[in-house]
Amino acid sequence: IRTWTGRLEGPPGSLYEGEHFLLQFRFAEPSHPTMKDVTFVGDHIPIHPGIFSNGHYFDPMFHDDWTPVRDARDVCRSVLSMLSSCEQKHPPSDDLLYVGMCARDPLTAWTWDHGE
Repeated sequence: IRTWTGRLEGPPGSLYEGEHFLLQFRFAEPSHPTMKDVTFVGDHIPIHPGIFSNGHYFDPMFHDDWTPVRDARDVCRSVLSMLSSCEQKHPPSDDLLYVGMCARDPLTAWTWDHGE
């Protein structure tokens, strides 16, 4: 597994303007760069209704909408859009339960039933 880490700046005019986040990209194997997962890492995880406090988040791009032509730029654009559209900073309502049960595997965020 190959890992990249990139710095993402909060979108201008959003609740996250002026904040900086780290995204970790993991790829399945170097010879076939299929994205395995993407998580927020470091000491500053965005407080957002779609982002768990352990850095996992759900994005349909990785599950139902994934195609081999997608890359890290597409992921960053999707994350920036998600942050830009946030109207109130708060964690997911089931954050503690999710983090307690699914903390190891970011892929579980794709199938986790948020009850919403």
